[in-house]
Amino acid sequence: MSNYLKIRGIAVVCILALTACGGQILPTPSPVPTNTPFPTATFTPQPTHTPIPTVQPTLALGERQKVDAGGYFFQMPLGFESQIRTTQATINNKDNTILISMAIAPRSDDSQTVETVLTSFLANVSKNVKDFKADKPYLATVGKIDGLAVDVAGTLIGVKNTGRVTVVDSGQSGFFVAFALVVDGADGKRWESEGSHVFDAIISSIEFYEPVSSSATGSCAIASDPSYGYTQENPIKVGGDAFNGPPRERAYLDNLAGPNGEKISYERTGSSDFGDTILDAFAITGLSKIVTLYIDEYSYSEPQAPVGFTCLSTFSLTKP
Repeated sequence: MSNYLKIRGIAVVCILALTACGGQILPTPSPVPTNTPFPTATFTPQPTHTPIPTVQPTLALGERQKVDAGGYFFQMPLGFESQIRTTQATINNKDNTILISMAIAPRSDDSQTVETVLTSFLANVSKNVKDFKADKPYLATVGKIDGLAVDVAGTLIGVKNTGRVTVVDSGQSGFFVAFALVVDGADGKRWESEGSHVFDAIISSIEFYEPVSSSATGSCAIASDPSYGYTQENPIKVGGDAFNGPPRERAYLDNLAGPNGEKISYERTGSSDFGDTILDAFAITGLSKIVTLYIDEYSYSEPQAPVGFTCLSTFSLTKP
């Protein structure tokens, strides 16, 4: 399994299981005492040039994306890819060395605070990342809401990673959690030179709004052709090819609901050649009867919900 997929799994598990996590923030190592410095000779300082401020890189951001179930907008740097699944948005660069995952952790009770959510999240991540370290929390702001952030580091599959966790209370929808992990690279400084700027740019673009109810029926386009998705001649085209196609199929199906918002389940029953492509067949349960949907991961067209379905939020699968 690639380092990227391992990180993706940790981000998904930690965010979705957040309210059940326990533990405490790992303590910051005690400072090592230093020797008293020897006195140095005094001298008359010479005039120096005024230092030139360091210019931070400016990242060009793409179009604003909407996470209806989570109640937030975001933008990401051009050249990055994203997938949205209910309240979670996962963003990565093309070589999969930068991963950022954002989601809403539902509020379980009134005793929860930003501090307790952050503590639980870090404890959960520490179970999956070797030599995990978390620095002291500090103030952070997302969408004009103050919260906490922690710089983290650890090892995955023998590769060192550095990143950050940010948590804010987004209101009635729950706690917004953003988690970044960046493969350090040969010089060990990819987080400082690139990853932190990407994370900051995305966080600065966040805007919160009242989330769309999961039972909403008008948040996505419904196909007008009754054969859409039900026949091999008119499959649902999610794109992605053999590598990225399967997660795009799941992201599509995870966003489907019954005609009245009913929860559905799905199971891949096989694949078959059809013309110049390969179609995957999925059995859908949870409706009045079991139906089969055909999905093409080798072609793409803007996804819609088949007749007889609605969706949890707007389909966010862009052209790969």
